[in-house]
Amino acid sequence: MWQPRVGKAIVSPDGKTIREIAPKKERDLKIPKFVLRYLDDALQGVASRGTMAWKLGGFPLDKVKIRAKTGSAEVYGKQSTGWVASYTKDYVVVMMMTQGGTGSGANGVGVRKIWEALYGVKDADVRDDKAVIPGVTPPASLPIFDADGSILPPARKEER
Repeated sequence: MWQPRVGKAIVSPDGKTIREIAPKKERDLKIPKFVLRYLDDALQGVASRGTMAWKLGGFPLDKVKIRAKTGSAEVYGKQSTGWVASYTKDYVVVMMMTQGGTGSGANGVGVRKIWEALYGVKDADVRDDKAVIPGVTPPASLPIFDADGSILPPARKEER
């Protein structure tokens, strides 16, 4: 079963793996499947016709099923903090901006740009060959690091 992770490993600046981080399952939640389906459908509605829809107009939501929740938090004497939490079957994208105002207003364009890069979206088409990670699905292995510690992009199948 797939286990979400915040991190996969601790890596030194020279690219050596110090320690891999195994996913840890805390517990099972007793939530009926119909409730999870209802929530999933409702969050897809936020992306297609709710508070995130105005930032995702023309995005191929029929091919990349984004679920989202937007919000803002009021802070006395300051502009509201806006946030967007979103996910697909492959990724989670969360963005928050202090004193940014509404959730989708402050963060919607940035969140969309991240989704476009992750899935290779160009002019409402999904192009796997243009996706940041080849094949769209996150790789199971750790990335490769350059001598200066920067992360190298994963090799595409035709480059191997």
